Amino acid sequence: MSLHICLLSDQLLANYLPIKQFKPSKVLMLSTSYIRKHQLDQRFKRMVEKLGVECIDYPHNVPTESYADIQLFFMECQDYICLLYTSDA
Repeated sequence: MSLHICLLSDQLLANYLPIKQFKPSKVLMLSTSYIRKHQLDQRFKRMVEKLGVECIDYPHNVPTESYADIQLFFMECQDYICLLYTSDA
C-alpha cells in the first residue's frame, strides 16, 4: 500500500497535483475546523476519488493554536497510520 498524507488548506491544487502524478493507493486527509466548515475537505475528497484513489478523512480536526496540542495530534495520527498499515496487511 502507498499512502499519501495531506494537510489540507484552501489551496487544494497543491495537494491534488502530487496525488494525480504519483497515484497512491490511499490518501489520508488532515483538516482544520476551518476547512471542514467550508467543506473544502469534501470537495477535495471528490476530486481524489475521481482519480480512483481511496480517500480517508481523519476524524479529528488539526489543532491550530497550542503547540502541545499539535504535537499530541500528530502522535495520535501516527498511531492511526500504523493501524491503517496493519489492517491492510
